[in-house]
Amino acid sequence: MSSAQPWNQKYGNNAVAGVGEFTKLLCQIREELYPDTIKRHAPLFFRGTSDPCENLLPKLYKDLGPDDERFREYEYLTHFKTYAAPYVEPHLLTGMNLLTVMQHHGVPTRLLDWTLNPLVALFFAVHRPTGEAVDNDKKPCVWVMDPRALNSLTYDYDVPPQETGAFKEAAHSRFDLQHWLPPLTDAAGKPKKFDFAGRDLQNLRSCDNNKPVAFLPTLNNNRLIAQQSVFTVHGVETNPIEQVFKEAEESPLKHIVRYPLPSDLNRLFPVYVEPQHAKAIRHELAFFGITYETLFPELPYVATLMRRIVQLKWPGMREG
Repeated sequence: MSSAQPWNQKYGNNAVAGVGEFTKLLCQIREELYPDTIKRHAPLFFRGTSDPCENLLPKLYKDLGPDDERFREYEYLTHFKTYAAPYVEPHLLTGMNLLTVMQHHGVPTRLLDWTLNPLVALFFAVHRPTGEAVDNDKKPCVWVMDPRALNSLTYDYDVPPQETGAFKEAAHSRFDLQHWLPPLTDAAGKPKKFDFAGRDLQNLRSCDNNKPVAFLPTLNNNRLIAQQSVFTVHGVETNPIEQVFKEAEESPLKHIVRYPLPSDLNRLFPVYVEPQHAKAIRHELAFFGITYETLFPELPYVATLMRRIVQLKWPGMREG
């Protein structure tokens, strides 16, 4: 698996040093992505990571070895539904809700977390996944993605990110999210591939469930609401999202993509953060109300709030 060293460096050459610079650069990106002001209400997806070399790949696929053809999803789903049943509402143990609940509790899935709020993504960029602070290390990174472009590459059609409940239940619909629903493999680990070819008024269009799809989840817990969470769900292929965009840009057939892009397919950008300014950015984000306590409105994170209160009272204490 290749590193996620960003191939599209258009906005990545100059790292931002504060929230102000970050938001200013995002406004520039939005204006270039959507020159037509009427279309600027279209959502962008943001993902923050403390490691700029981390692939945009869900944990389930990161866990695969080079010779491991089994996605293990079937086993995770079976065991989770068995042992989580006493604690989870029945309607959350089906469809895409099942994947979001598993993701919420740390079970490897085909989902990749994104957010509609760029400041939330920035928060996760300047904090490690373990909660440790990021300082004087690799440059943290916030990925900015046009989800409509990703869906266009997958569906070969202009499909904005839909709410899970908005997708049709009819199996013949190629825009049906159910073709990405769990399990994507059978008990033997063999992928359940879906191929569709249908004729519209002008063109013969075809798609499959190989590539990822961007979608808006059912907000079934407080954390999803607080973090303004959205997701991409990977299909059969285990390629990271940056590779999907890179291959589309390099493809000799890129001009036939139905979704009209202004000039190219570079709709995925890394925005770097100067690591020496990470601590100051954390304080700026706290001023704007972006903290662990607001992003994780759950009892286990009360301890984080307690530590913060004590640190404010005793500023000489080492920050965790």
